Amino acid sequence: MTAPRPMPGPLMAGLMARRAAPDITATGQNAVGGGLGPLDYLTTFGRGVVDYASEHPVEFGLGFVPVVGDAIDLRDFGRAMREGDALGMGLAAASLIPGVPRGLKAGTDAVKQTAKAAKRNLKKTAIGADKAYTSVTEALAAARRGDHLKQDAKTGQYIGAPRGIDTPGKLGANRVRTDAKVEEGLFNADWYNRARHTANDVTGYTSAHSPAGSRAVQATDAVRPPFAAYGDEQWDELLEALDDLTTQLDDAQRGYGLKRRDYEMRDAVFEFVQFAKAQADQPLDVILREWKKTANARKSDVKRVQDAVREHLMDVPGKAVAEVAPTPPTTNAASRAALFARGTAAYSPQAKPDVEVNAFIRQHNAKMITGKDVQTRTGAQMRNVARAYGPDGTINPDQITLGRKTGPYANAKDPTVPEETLYNTASDIWHARVMGYTNPDGSLFKRGLTPQEHGFLTGENLLLGDRAARRGLRPEGAADDFQWNPRSAQAATWGAERKAAKVAERAKKLAKHEKAMATYERAMARWEQAGRPKGKRPERPAAPRVMSDAEIEQYAQFGIDDATARLEADMAVKYVPGVKTGHLAGLSEAGKAELSAGVADVMGPRHPVLQGLGLFEAPKQSVMGEYLNSAGDVERNLSEHFRPIVGTEASRLGQTADGKARRGGHLMDPVSRKGVETAALHEAIVGAQESVGVNKFTPANSAMLLREKTGAQVTVAPGQADAAKRALEAQGLDVVQVSPSTLHVGAFGDGADGKVVQAKLREAQSALPSGTVVQAGRWENDLVKPNWGAEGSGQVTTQLLEALDQIPDAAARLDRAGVPAVVQQRAALERALAAREGVPLRADQVKLQDILSRPRGHELLRRYVRRYGAMGLPAVALGVGLSRTTAQPGEA
Repeated sequence: MTAPRPMPGPLMAGLMARRAAPDITATGQNAVGGGLGPLDYLTTFGRGVVDYASEHPVEFGLGFVPVVGDAIDLRDFGRAMREGDALGMGLAAASLIPGVPRGLKAGTDAVKQTAKAAKRNLKKTAIGADKAYTSVTEALAAARRGDHLKQDAKTGQYIGAPRGIDTPGKLGANRVRTDAKVEEGLFNADWYNRARHTANDVTGYTSAHSPAGSRAVQATDAVRPPFAAYGDEQWDELLEALDDLTTQLDDAQRGYGLKRRDYEMRDAVFEFVQFAKAQADQPLDVILREWKKTANARKSDVKRVQDAVREHLMDVPGKAVAEVAPTPPTTNAASRAALFARGTAAYSPQAKPDVEVNAFIRQHNAKMITGKDVQTRTGAQMRNVARAYGPDGTINPDQITLGRKTGPYANAKDPTVPEETLYNTASDIWHARVMGYTNPDGSLFKRGLTPQEHGFLTGENLLLGDRAARRGLRPEGAADDFQWNPRSAQAATWGAERKAAKVAERAKKLAKHEKAMATYERAMARWEQAGRPKGKRPERPAAPRVMSDAEIEQYAQFGIDDATARLEADMAVKYVPGVKTGHLAGLSEAGKAELSAGVADVMGPRHPVLQGLGLFEAPKQSVMGEYLNSAGDVERNLSEHFRPIVGTEASRLGQTADGKARRGGHLMDPVSRKGVETAALHEAIVGAQESVGVNKFTPANSAMLLREKTGAQVTVAPGQADAAKRALEAQGLDVVQVSPSTLHVGAFGDGADGKVVQAKLREAQSALPSGTVVQAGRWENDLVKPNWGAEGSGQVTTQLLEALDQIPDAAARLDRAGVPAVVQQRAALERALAAREGVPLRADQVKLQDILSRPRGHELLRRYVRRYGAMGLPAVALGVGLSRTTAQPGEA
């Protein structure tokens, strides 16, 4: 557990300077940790807090309770009070402070109850159960001893327990009741396990990836010593190239002809080459750094030589790739896994899993693709999450401030946090209701929990999980690493409550319909007796749409894994070059299979370019895909489906009559689409593909209009995908198989009419295999196509560079992510097959792969085009749309 963070910003500094914090250690208020208790803090500094909040409503409250560390703004605080859950801490003292703005007065009755409950408990005894333990084992031992159980000397009430639990017998009866809830909700006990596995899946993290405390390390690339194999010819080449690079720059600045400064520069170049010969077995960075310390040259000349050396090692055409082949970087998957857990937790207050995940993913993708922070919910949440992103590209998830509820919630979802350290749970009003808490009048519990109640629940949740383990309970289908603990027990009770609520809702609907049917039957009898008068026949009430038992259970266990799966896009890739490109033309079927398998192994479970751009990504799925190529022939090759996690936003459907924006169902947000399509273009060009498909299925919600339901996701039993595909295609539907058991269905291209698509789906239903599940929604699809044609004209290369230019530092990020090493290995496979089967390779494609294979190859490609022009690289014709960053006048 991390220590609570101190209050940042001018508010706390100013208040603390004006008034010293009182010593409250004797009162027992400090049960949570060292420092000022939340109620005394607000009452002590109340007017200053409110005055500052009135002047700075957006900035108010960032970490304003140093004991807890929650980060909210004024609007969040007001909403929390209105909903009776002021951060789960009873921070209701704002209602006791003179001068509280009118907006904060609404709904303070519930939080006043919290304040009274806290004071009542404090008068009786201090709670020590919420102390910091080093492990679940230690905390469980304390709970078994009953350290969290303190009784009032007069009434016997257990401090922090639900009202009325004042004897061991009543405490035992409450435990029996909650044990029954665990068993009822057994299907949801692995909720947190599934959340942890999701963080692993979208980052590739395993516990062996990085040691504790190394989250903030940036991935870097490394190279073998570049001069280790140099002979006299290579040293002469280096000397000549550096001389040309350095003096040429001087010529451009001062006019032609060597001058004194040119000779000084040549001396610096010669000195460097002699130094490099003596240190040839060292990495380049070491050689450059050590020479700088001893160089007998101007500082500006030293820097120019260093830059020229780096440029030469990347730029020399024909230079053997193996001499500077990069070592794949150690990707800091731990940082990304922790960021996913903590970033989503920061968006969790008053949000269901689909809302918290989408809000975080939209902010994260915007940061990765545009370099900007975007507000997806509140400004305070955006600023809080933004702290995790360092200006130098590092990620430090611990910079996200979390509180008493969101902190344990994040840790429970974070696979980088050892399970054995997690004894706290994210208790809130919903869990409190499960555990038997009610309002004083017996009505539904609606206030925040006091520190004493949190302490009591910590102990009881530990025992709840312990009893479930002793009883040998296990969720059906749970992963092998499932264990009972406070979180799994709590999740089981959540599932039971959600299921019970939906079952009750269904019963209410059915009872209402039954009553309506009885009325209808009586009306029909009267209509019959009246001789069936024309136009008077009673209207039969429509049967209500109710959820089945399976649907209710699916709803009750909806979690982070389900929410993340809804945000998966699909990038469909094959590795056999397109017919139109002429690259590897005539390759045998055996050769195609060998190339596909080899490249699939090189690519790994996640696409290197998507990883380099910083997107979260689920592991790829592999199927045999069918393609109609440009020659009109059907190809059947391995198809790999990479699954980036994208954000979605509500569609815009014009305006309502009163001028308000009309929103529809969700679709992929433009920033995420841009990132995925950039990766698709890179893949298409490097792999000499005619196109790479990008598609996204989004399930329909209540806001999605029929015309927006342009597709469906069809899930089939193992081995039934081909039969389902034939049945759907028979109705004129387009189908993409994205996994062995999942099909995305709709119509290719823009402008599909959801009404027509859904009608075709209904027609296909009867021919689908038994057990097929069809889920309607929006299907977005696109083909990213390079303009292949005549060799060597440069337009495709320009297309790639312009796409990379639209994403900050994209070229350098791809190089750091190890993409050049992947390109090198793919090129080696192609060249080996071409030599063995005697099939052609495009010379311009070979040249492009050669450049991109070098360390910092994407940066090199831009420099190459600047210096030599795009001619000789893949394209059809050099267009007039060259950007200033990719071409100079005259290079065409």
